[in-house]
Amino acid sequence: MCKPFIITSIQIGDRSIGVDKCIASLVQALNTAGVGTVASCCGHGKGLGNIALCDGRELIIAPDFESARRLDKLFKGRNLMTNLEQS
Repeated sequence: MCKPFIITSIQIGDRSIGVDKCIASLVQALNTAGVGTVASCCGHGKGLGNIALCDGRELIIAPDFESARRLDKLFKGRNLMTNLEQS
């Protein structure tokens, strides 16, 4: 994750968008592949990063492999969509 507020510009269609530098290539790749994004943040070393998609889903960005495995264990065996639909 990058230091706070290191922003770079990426081109999405005819617009130039400011994105955290350390995830700019990922945001660019998603948009280039037709997976539109509406917002993103790398977490700046203080929390998890995220990329909000145009369809309402959100990608969570863990800072490293071990952190991702810990997150995976927290939700193992849980169907989050079922839980969300019931609330």
